Amino acid sequence: MNVADVDGRGIDVRLSSINFNKRFKWRTDFIFTYNNNWVKKTFVDYPGASSLVSSSFIAYKDVMPYAMYSYKFAGLDPQTGEPMGYFNGEVSKDYSKMAGKQVPIEDLKLHGSKRPLIYGTINSFFDYKKFNLSFSLMYQFKYFFRRPSISYSDLYSRGDGHPDFYSRWQKPGDEKSTNIPAMTYPLNKADGFYGNSEILVEPGDHIRLQDIKLQYRLGEISLLHINQLSFFIYLSNLGVIWRKNDKGLDPSYPNAIPVPRQYTFGFNLKF
Repeated sequence: MNVADVDGRGIDVRLSSINFNKRFKWRTDFIFTYNNNWVKKTFVDYPGASSLVSSSFIAYKDVMPYAMYSYKFAGLDPQTGEPMGYFNGEVSKDYSKMAGKQVPIEDLKLHGSKRPLIYGTINSFFDYKKFNLSFSLMYQFKYFFRRPSISYSDLYSRGDGHPDFYSRWQKPGDEKSTNIPAMTYPLNKADGFYGNSEILVEPGDHIRLQDIKLQYRLGEISLLHINQLSFFIYLSNLGVIWRKNDKGLDPSYPNAIPVPRQYTFGFNLKF
């Protein structure tokens, strides 16, 4: 059903340049896109803190529909290792209250957009004698993602772990060197609070080397009645070459194995 009125604003730019045009040729295509949206009118009530930090779409007035909100993090309890947040400006472990509708949106941490506000590609093409080389860079800026960490509910129910488990709080004093909560049983709502807290949010800005293609044109072979013969090497999904987060994570695949690299060798034959 319709739940909100959304306004959008953006710009698309495409530029092409011929940098060299002699025996050595170099051409560049640059694509730039900026796109942002705001909810201007809503037809639903305030959804509450838990919905704002976990929903993929937020229908609330004057916010980005794909905004990244989180619970503010106050560290770990020195005695129990449980995560702490804030309620009415005070440090708290009352997870039900911190997730409720009585928590105003201003008491949550707003990081920015979950979707890239700026994105595009840079494609370069080189020609020299019988060789052609091209590569493509893809960039995405101005957005945030939530990195994975240990979830004790997933560990208990499905056996799904995470390397953060080995850095968890285990004794008083550990809170000075880790933000990963203690392993507790039975579970309380600390698991959901920690998983949606600001401590796990990272900037998603990155530049990716999308592909490279190298081609050699052998040309005509009259003896074999071949008009054109060329050989090529194509490499794709080459991975991130720069990222803003310092955890070494691929922002496009924070919870999964990245798409594997692909290497293709071939030839084109024309009679």
